[in-house]
Amino acid sequence: MALADQIETAILQVSNPLARSRVRPAARPIIPRPTPPIHVVGAAILDGPRCLVAQRGAGMSEAGRWEFPGGKVEPRESPQAALVREIREELGIAIAVGAWLGRGEAIVGGRAIVLDVYAATREEGDPEPREHAALRWIGADEIGALDWPEADRPILPFLRRVLQRGLGRPEAPLARPIPIVSVDWAKDAPKRAVYTALPGASGWRIGRAEPPKGGWSLDPVLALAESLAAPFAGACLVAIDAVLGLPGRFAERLDADGFLPAIDALEASGALARSVRAPADWSPASPFFAVAAGAGGLTRFLEAAGGRATLYRQIERATGANPVFAVSGIPGTVGSGSAALWRELLALRKSGARDFRVWPFEIELEDAAESRVPILAESYPRACYAIAAPADLPVRPVASAKTKRDWRIARLEPLRAAPWLEQECVSIEGFEAACDGEDDFDALMQAAALVRLVAVRYPLSSGLVDPIWEGGILGTGGVSLAPRRPRWP
Repeated sequence: MALADQIETAILQVSNPLARSRVRPAARPIIPRPTPPIHVVGAAILDGPRCLVAQRGAGMSEAGRWEFPGGKVEPRESPQAALVREIREELGIAIAVGAWLGRGEAIVGGRAIVLDVYAATREEGDPEPREHAALRWIGADEIGALDWPEADRPILPFLRRVLQRGLGRPEAPLARPIPIVSVDWAKDAPKRAVYTALPGASGWRIGRAEPPKGGWSLDPVLALAESLAAPFAGACLVAIDAVLGLPGRFAERLDADGFLPAIDALEASGALARSVRAPADWSPASPFFAVAAGAGGLTRFLEAAGGRATLYRQIERATGANPVFAVSGIPGTVGSGSAALWRELLALRKSGARDFRVWPFEIELEDAAESRVPILAESYPRACYAIAAPADLPVRPVASAKTKRDWRIARLEPLRAAPWLEQECVSIEGFEAACDGEDDFDALMQAAALVRLVAVRYPLSSGLVDPIWEGGILGTGGVSLAPRRPRWP
């Protein structure tokens, strides 16, 4: 509309109310909703140390590639039910669906695909390729020789782990009780808290460790672990709530042999000391980022990185944890604290001042009691909140409101009265400090939960463990992990 016409219309509206009612308001812009991803499921059908895989046929997209057989989840259908149906249709067999192994994503034909893969076993029938070009049983050493679709690749490290170790409880409990140092980590040393758990002939004693001047750094934490470990042949488990691992798809873009060499390279390039604010500036060489205020800030970084598989480890998807590299802008970021830990870890390694191992990259949990040195391992307080007090395990992780004193007290009171404390002869000191501060709360709850798992010989970690890149998280052996509703990116 020309300016003169606009002025004339405005005058008409003011002078003639009837005309004003006839003027249509400008149409609101239509903002298209994002197309939801297609949710598909795949089965890692296991037979001892072998897994059945299927080769895509000539009429399928990405023909010739090998995949986990499965198909689309229909509306109002559970992933497990969809998998049973699809496998019967595709392979002519009945299966029992087991543990979730991970999630992958891809763009196929311009549409986002989210794939959830579950372990499964045959219950009836012999598989035949009704829709695929071929079927094949493979072992752990054959996984890397096959050409896999993009969506299947993030699950491969966990498939390899399962084939090597078997299903059931793949992360065995400790061979015998050893001291535990529970660390609530933060970027700044004065904000960190440490609790210790000591096993003895009369039971376990959990208590608060007084911080050194200036607060806890990794060196005094390991020195404390060494002193506690002396009566236990040098063995001690140091549980710390900072990330010790990298997303598998991110790691594939680095020229390194594993997590520890990768963070060494990131430190040498200065990447551990900087972060970016614009999604366009994100790259594997500058992976840490600050999320801008407002809706969609994290989504833009996910898009820049190529999807969730680049910024999230599988264990973070299952537990609802934040992406590895976020340093600020969303509640509960872990990037700054993790980068600080990695720098301290590398400095101690290079100085030779402390001898320790990092789980699972250098040692297995079942070997920790015979390690003769402290074992540094990642833990997850939110999982520990859930498992410290309930009568039965496993349980679902709980939402956290730990900044609120009333919420902390509400979680601590059931722990005070938990029957397992008396049954396992466990005494705890430090409840008052945990009521007063969230750092002490995390460290105490973490110590109590891990002691419980050790005392009742329960796995400390779930099966989502990758000893090359992604690592694992202590405490997740006591919670039920399940994938959340698929989202994109």
